Amino acid sequence: MIGLPFLGISKYGNLEDGIPLFDTLIIDLKEKDTISIGKYAVSTEKKMGKLKTGYWKIYYSNNILKEEGEYGVGKFIDCGVGGTYYRYNNYRTGVWKYYKENGELKCKISYYPDTLLVENSCGRVKIVFGLIKNFSKLQYLYNLTADEIFQLQKLRTEDEHQKMTLIPISGVLVFEYDDFKIED
Repeated sequence: MIGLPFLGISKYGNLEDGIPLFDTLIIDLKEKDTISIGKYAVSTEKKMGKLKTGYWKIYYSNNILKEEGEYGVGKFIDCGVGGTYYRYNNYRTGVWKYYKENGELKCKISYYPDTLLVENSCGRVKIVFGLIKNFSKLQYLYNLTADEIFQLQKLRTEDEHQKMTLIPISGVLVFEYDDFKIED
């Protein structure tokens, strides 16, 4: 997530539909193997961050498709030493397809953008996040356990300082942070 001093404007545009004004195609590589192909949001200052947007394909290390689907970008208000500012997050939206390591389709899951609460230094504020809403259908069609559905609901993300996992629990989005790092 990325902060911006609150001026009543958004660094990535309106975001009512989860789509930023600007984006750029990126291919993430790891030791010459394609790991993912998708777009990152680009700010109005033409700076690219780590906010995924639009259609993404993520691959296993053997280049077999692992998952594919759409990301939206959301914003919420946070408070800091310098005052109130916007923070940004990405979320899954629409139909996502998940594949087994042999390339066989494992399941299709629909994520619905919904408003949750997040507790931060401003108190409880609203945030948009993609939720899975039809659990029984998923368990029946794909033999997914409740724990597997819970794991698919989590979203791993990062900004320029931290990696974190976003976890929706009872209408509140909980942030689970990795170790804090500042890069030189």
